[in-house]
Amino acid sequence: MGANVHVVIGADDYIVDCAVRGIMGDDTGLETIDSRTSTAAEAQLADIGRADSSLMEAPFLYPKKTTWWRNVHFLPSAGKKQCSEEVKESLERFAEKLARTELPENQKFILSAPSLLPASIVAKALKKGAQVVELDAGRGKRGAAALVREATVRAVDYAEEKGLQFESGAAEAFVAVVGQDARSCLNEVEKLDLYLGPGRRKVMRSDVQAVTSPGAGAESAIWSVTDAIARRDAAAAVDAMRPFEGESGFAVMMTSAVERCFRVLATVKDAQTRGEGCPASLSPWQFDRLSSSARRWTLQELRRARHRMAALREDVVSGTEAGVARIEIEVARACTRR
Repeated sequence: MGANVHVVIGADDYIVDCAVRGIMGDDTGLETIDSRTSTAAEAQLADIGRADSSLMEAPFLYPKKTTWWRNVHFLPSAGKKQCSEEVKESLERFAEKLARTELPENQKFILSAPSLLPASIVAKALKKGAQVVELDAGRGKRGAAALVREATVRAVDYAEEKGLQFESGAAEAFVAVVGQDARSCLNEVEKLDLYLGPGRRKVMRSDVQAVTSPGAGAESAIWSVTDAIARRDAAAAVDAMRPFEGESGFAVMMTSAVERCFRVLATVKDAQTRGEGCPASLSPWQFDRLSSSARRWTLQELRRARHRMAALREDVVSGTEAGVARIEIEVARACTRR
């Protein structure tokens, strides 16, 4: 097995970067090939050629050499097709070559990608001859609540590195706004550090609300809509929707978010009705935050509202419903007390 050939698979850029830099050490003699913007087959084939050339080129100007081929998003993945047949075949040939290559002690080759289909020829070839690290292993089997808890622990760790401490519930509120992207989490913790200054090290929920912004992949303050719905404040919910209405895919995004809001509230209400504690599908913070809102609803109201919103989402996706006015009507209907 090639001890100096490494493959790092993970969807979070920052966590991948940290893992790669741990393998690489210092960046002396580093050659980077970045495929982030390589979407056309011609560019992807060119990147494979550059990676192949760098693999075969021994250290010259420096005593050691590391090639980092990063953001290889066109590796075989589950779901939609990632590349052309020509690129796929070229990747398979390169993976076989990479697996056979024994690099000298002063040379490393690192490939990083957001995902890789384990059953693919590329994956099987790489696992024969490379050190493969799968950062997202088992992620699909973990529920949403577990992923939120994981992101919350990460936020607390980043805060502690800055000498900050979240008050009770503030870390969960932070993740609810920023999302689960690690780099965004770190950036927003740094913002909090500057905002508080050296004189105050305790992060309050009011600080999170005042400073933090949605990170990469986080829904843009959609919680302002769902929070108003949870309070049964139809007017506030409709007002909160208005800034989103010009965005592409507004109707699908909004009906999905509102349907999920009713679904989560119904889960909380069902637990309350049964006299049970926090369900396994929710985090304790999420359950506590929504418990008072759930008391404003009956379980039947929430189930009916979820059913109607799910039906509207299907109409929006199929193109039989324009969406904007109908969403407002359904939100107002659900929030009105009978």
